[in-house]
Amino acid sequence: MSVFDQQRARTYDAGARTVMAGYEALHEMSRDALAACLEPERPARVLLLGVGTGYEAEELSKRFPNWHLTGVDPSEPMLAEARKRLGDSLELRLGVLEDFPDLAGLDAVLSIGVLHHLSNRQQQQDWLMAIGRSLRPGGVFLTGCQVAPYSETSLRMRALQARWRWSGYSEDEVRERTQMFVTHTLPPDRALLEQWYAAAGLSSPEVLFSTAFFQLLGSLASK
Repeated sequence: MSVFDQQRARTYDAGARTVMAGYEALHEMSRDALAACLEPERPARVLLLGVGTGYEAEELSKRFPNWHLTGVDPSEPMLAEARKRLGDSLELRLGVLEDFPDLAGLDAVLSIGVLHHLSNRQQQQDWLMAIGRSLRPGGVFLTGCQVAPYSETSLRMRALQARWRWSGYSEDEVRERTQMFVTHTLPPDRALLEQWYAAAGLSSPEVLFSTAFFQLLGSLASK
């Protein structure tokens, strides 16, 4: 996974909103989808996999106070930012899902901005398999990730570059950001996702929200 060090952790929230158009709307749709699949007034166990700086955890805890939320992240600097935001209101764990066998029979797993940062295809597939095992039958899985294909010359990339310039990025920063998109992430395509979801016991991923290269995908555990 890419290194989410202290510097990146401190600037992540502002940077994410600049890099991705529709950041707030995607998170709003994830909350709406969880409300549609679970009963907001009843207890539910929800895992935030890649909890990051805790933005989504804070919003979910406000909207669904009866749910038990657990945040897991492999980056200590990101968890440090989450602790500043959340205090002791949420259970936060350092590591990856496979480190915590007690995280099983979950009602929902929400993971935004993780899958495309995993370093190879086997790691991506193993990650989805672990999520499938952690959910109860009928449990919901929501992930926000980059989806291939795309190229440096596509209209989508050119639109993002225009957004970055409007946000104050220099031409060197635009080139650096473009290079990161093309070489430092590994987005799967639709065919791979279909194959992996089926193997993990998850229904075919449904697109709930899409912006440029980023999609919010929803699925249910069948086993």
